[in-house]
Amino acid sequence: MVDTFGFFNPIEVSLAGGSDNDIRHESRAHCIANRLQRAGENQILFMPYNPKYHWVLAVIDLSLMTVYYLDPLGKDMVEDLKKIIIIGFQMFQAQAKTQPSRKNLKWSYVNAPIQPGNVECGYYVMRYMKEIIENHDVLCENVR
Repeated sequence: MVDTFGFFNPIEVSLAGGSDNDIRHESRAHCIANRLQRAGENQILFMPYNPKYHWVLAVIDLSLMTVYYLDPLGKDMVEDLKKIIIIGFQMFQAQAKTQPSRKNLKWSYVNAPIQPGNVECGYYVMRYMKEIIENHDVLCENVR
């Protein structure tokens, strides 16, 4: 079970506290590519992400090449997050010298519990990770 799950460092990938420019996109995408290189082929990777003042969770299932998105407010995926994941995967595939067309990323939105107030997003992201580790089928069962 230890090798089944992995984590991204939220400080390295989140937009919070930084500026939204192309250099910053490339830097954060490079962190994603490096983490993907160290991941096992069948690992599930958790990416807590803060676009500015709100926590969300991206879960990357490498065996299915699927990115699951969970937002405690139930909103659509933050464009910045999607952009850095796409760029990070392109960098990873270039470093690994694999064919980019071999498998495209699939994107899935998960119906997850919604936070009741304005400040519980961090708790809910942690709760999502705990529940997925306990039973990672919850990702597939709750896709919208």
